[in-house]
Amino acid sequence: MDKKLDKESRLGRVEEVIREMGLTKCANNTIGDPGGTKKCISGGERKRLSFASEALTNPPIFFCDEPTSGLDSFMAQSIVTTLQKMASKGRIILCTIHQPSSEVFSMFDQILLLAEGRSAFMGTRKAAMDFFERLSYPCPNNYNPADHFILTLAIVPGQEDVSRQRTHFICNQFQETEEYRQIAKETRDLNQTARDSQSDPLLTDILAGESRYEVSWLTQFRYLFWRSWISMFRDDNLTRVRFMQALTLAIVLGLIYLQQTVDQKGIMSLNGAIFLLITHTSFCNIFAVVTTFPSELYIFLREYGTGLYRVDTYYLTKSLAEVPLVIVTTILFVAITYWMIGLYSSLESYLVANGVLMLVGTNAISLGYFVSTICGSVTISLAVAPPLLIPFMLFGGLFVNTANIPIYFVWLEYLSWFKFSNEILMVNQWRNIDYIPCPNVSVPQAAPNQTQTFQTAYPQCLYRSGKDVLEYTTFSEDNLFLDICMLVVLQVGLRLIAFVAVYARARRSKE
Repeated sequence: MDKKLDKESRLGRVEEVIREMGLTKCANNTIGDPGGTKKCISGGERKRLSFASEALTNPPIFFCDEPTSGLDSFMAQSIVTTLQKMASKGRIILCTIHQPSSEVFSMFDQILLLAEGRSAFMGTRKAAMDFFERLSYPCPNNYNPADHFILTLAIVPGQEDVSRQRTHFICNQFQETEEYRQIAKETRDLNQTARDSQSDPLLTDILAGESRYEVSWLTQFRYLFWRSWISMFRDDNLTRVRFMQALTLAIVLGLIYLQQTVDQKGIMSLNGAIFLLITHTSFCNIFAVVTTFPSELYIFLREYGTGLYRVDTYYLTKSLAEVPLVIVTTILFVAITYWMIGLYSSLESYLVANGVLMLVGTNAISLGYFVSTICGSVTISLAVAPPLLIPFMLFGGLFVNTANIPIYFVWLEYLSWFKFSNEILMVNQWRNIDYIPCPNVSVPQAAPNQTQTFQTAYPQCLYRSGKDVLEYTTFSEDNLFLDICMLVVLQVGLRLIAFVAVYARARRSKE
């Protein structure tokens, strides 16, 4: 709306449009998904809401593509009555209408009949009746003129040649009328004036650097973030599922790995549990958002095209709205699994695990946005996301030792947040463990002589301390800072690529 309007005036305009469009009854209902199980507004109400959204700003020209489709005769007449009132105030209303009722047809001031890509008539309703009567196609008494025009100009199956001859005859006759020549002359004059004019308002605004947006970036950010936030939590089924998923899987994993002991046999279980924490966090978050952009693509492109907001504002608010839910679900998941599994008992280590898994969750969301924006389809996104995660998992340090990765696949290691997060959590678990018990060895032994290794002296023991575990998996405490930086860089890079994809789609939609 106009920047000069205060909040009270804006809300007053909203209420006015709600009343005009007959939306008072469903004003507080969720729009919802017509294909979903949750109750939402009806198809007719959705049509009126779509029209009302455009009517809020009182634009000087309306292009309405079948505004009455899907509505009953009463609501269709109500919509056209509203358009008629707006036209009476000096606005230009252009509508495509298929099979209007006689009441709706009588409300239009001017009509344009199209057939086979040509103009069959343009003028007032009465002039159209006279024109068709002169051509020996009079409208019968008590008959809807709109139906008569449609039937006369339609290409009837089985009678294509006769229908096309009739249609071409009517179009040719209209081109010979004085009205057609006058319209053609006015069109040429307007085009010439537009080419010669050096003071076009739109061109002047562009040259002057005027923004196409009515409100500032901060205002766009504020309301888009509010909308993203409430739309996420209004879908209470999805939010409830994400919380239940985190709670249920946390309990299941906790029971499977319940209170693992730090000994020679427990090492493998603890390492596997750490990797499963990363895997669960990754999969849950990527599938939670991989359908986000494709499902909103149509709405976003329409609203961007009308100049409601910028691409960067929309993308940034959409990204930030997901962060609080990732944080809460991660805290819930780690609070259960960490202590049930029996990972290193330290508040510092527990907080580190929370922070790392939050970074894992945001990386997974970044990949989800990347996939969804590139694919642009829910079906394709769901098909691409799982195979894309497999290489990241393979080079995470559990299935393939990082020291044995072929040189031609080393680059994949640096794209895997599994590897960086796994290294941090492994170091977090093992760096402070100085002694790992061995079978039949109850107390730490003195170091073997120089001619013997620990494994030679005690063949039943593969590891004597947490450092041995890290050495065996080729993880190092020296890489912690690099790992954290890479987790941040990866998600920033993925989100930038996703943003470029969104921006490219938005630009193409305007061409």
